[in-house]
Amino acid sequence: MAADKFAMSRDGEDILVEKNFAQLVYLAGKFAGLSTTLLDTQAKPSEIRTILNLRDAYHYAMSLQYISEVSFAALLKINLFVIGAGASGAGQIRVQPVVVPLTDMIYQPTIPDETQVKREFSDLVQSEATTTDKAITVLLWLSRAQLFLDGNKRTAIIAANALMFAGRRGLLAVPENKLAEYLQRLQQYYKNGDTANLKHWLYDTAIFGF
Repeated sequence: MAADKFAMSRDGEDILVEKNFAQLVYLAGKFAGLSTTLLDTQAKPSEIRTILNLRDAYHYAMSLQYISEVSFAALLKINLFVIGAGASGAGQIRVQPVVVPLTDMIYQPTIPDETQVKREFSDLVQSEATTTDKAITVLLWLSRAQLFLDGNKRTAIIAANALMFAGRRGLLAVPENKLAEYLQRLQQYYKNGDTANLKHWLYDTAIFGF
């Protein structure tokens, strides 16, 4: 079990999020393939909706710190914000197959059973693990399970941070200069389902606070 690196006050967590909010939105946008830089994020109209959706999703995730638990209903709402209320399947567990193209193969996750994944998610967030461990586990589980038609990696990182915000344990964010390595490691995880090495890497690379 990964220990919590940080134990922050509510004010401290709020200051950390406020200072890094633009960076969190920007990095989440990279999972959607956005080509914007941090400086010109607001200058490309064709991508602004994705940015605004991520902003709203993070604002919602931050609001969850005032309740006792990040629920399955909250997870669905995060996805609703991420891909937009008008998008097909937004905020709903998918009922059709999807494929994820990898470098050398196609990964096709099973069609999720909503009752089962609801139970699995609840078990993860209610476990006796540390907040940091739960956040990393939720990030990886959601990324591989591909519960939604779209926005799975973005939903996963924001849901993981909702847990970090609520527990006042800092932030979970893959630095831009480590993003290519993360995506490569994530592909291996899609193939073999082995979380151990990737969890250690994320703990060492992607947990921030003070």
